[in-house]
Amino acid sequence: MIWVLGVPAAFLLLLGIGVLHLTTRYTYTKASRRALAGVVVVSLALAYWLARRYLAPDSPWFWPLVLGLGASLFVLLAVAVVESWRLCKQREFDRQIAVLRAREYDLLEEITVLSDRVAVESAASRNLQAAQEQRYEKKLRSYVDEWQRAGGAARIRAVKVKDWEREFEGMGVQELKERRTRLQEQLKELPATPDEEEKRRQILAQLDLLEYFLHHKEAPAAPRRPQAASSLSELVRERQEKEAELEAVRRELAAWEQRKAEFLNRRIELGS
Repeated sequence: MIWVLGVPAAFLLLLGIGVLHLTTRYTYTKASRRALAGVVVVSLALAYWLARRYLAPDSPWFWPLVLGLGASLFVLLAVAVVESWRLCKQREFDRQIAVLRAREYDLLEEITVLSDRVAVESAASRNLQAAQEQRYEKKLRSYVDEWQRAGGAARIRAVKVKDWEREFEGMGVQELKERRTRLQEQLKELPATPDEEEKRRQILAQLDLLEYFLHHKEAPAAPRRPQAASSLSELVRERQEKEAELEAVRRELAAWEQRKAEFLNRRIELGS
């Protein structure tokens, strides 16, 4: 008994929902009314054909059955028609959203690739910078080491180098620069004679050691390879452009989704 009563009740409930949907979700123009009038004719024709299969036209239940079936078929077909109409009007929103989502996906892929390339280039640049730093420091110390090992007074020279290192370590950048100026002046004032050659070499060694400490205290950036720096800056610039484009795409996507939501939340005019 429950099954016998439940099926018709569920069917009537669905028909009621369909009627409510047709009357509250849409605004009808002359064109849409003509289309629904055609649906009425088709529904009644189908209902008449179905009723003839089970009842004779002179039966007292024939026309009530035709009208009942016709009303049910009309609700079902009308919902199908208006939903198809709505989907046609909604197609522009869906198309724009699909295009923007595809572009968003492509940009995310491109940004990921560029970020990986930037990471690789940055690591290569840091390695190059470290190697250049080591070569530069070795070059600064080379003359000092050469002078320290030269001749027969290596022990005395080693002591002098240690004294200079302790002295330069405790000096600031400005003090080192002032000492460099004084040493350069002393070097200029030395006469170019064999007797002063050892003193000249000592001042040159002291200057190189001073430059070594000054280099560390000022912590200058080692020069980058121009091509590598240019490649890295180009990659960073391209990634920033892609990120800016991604933000613009997402703003436009949000705008289209907002328009679609507003379109679906209001009564949709059919036929315009």
